[in-house]
Amino acid sequence: MWNNSQNKTVVNWKVQPAMNTADLLQTAAGLANEGKTNKKGMPNILQVALMVNKYAKEFRLSKPPFAVQKTLFIMLTPFAYLLGYRPTYKKYLD
Repeated sequence: MWNNSQNKTVVNWKVQPAMNTADLLQTAAGLANEGKTNKKGMPNILQVALMVNKYAKEFRLSKPPFAVQKTLFIMLTPFAYLLGYRPTYKKYLD
């Protein structure tokens, strides 16, 4: 999903089965609201690595290829934890 304009966009979206989609979206929104994303709304690579690993059943990035993602993000995971990143944060969840 992406709104490439300054206009308000309303989306009616249903995910079945939802699994942990709400936690994923709340985490992403929380990071964005706290300015922890870039101009395109993406967190840094270490945060992304943890989120992709945790929410692998809910979503996948379109690039790079999935096998490359898995390898790269598994390698980055220990560094992300050492630097204090977490896959999700209680303060962002309902």
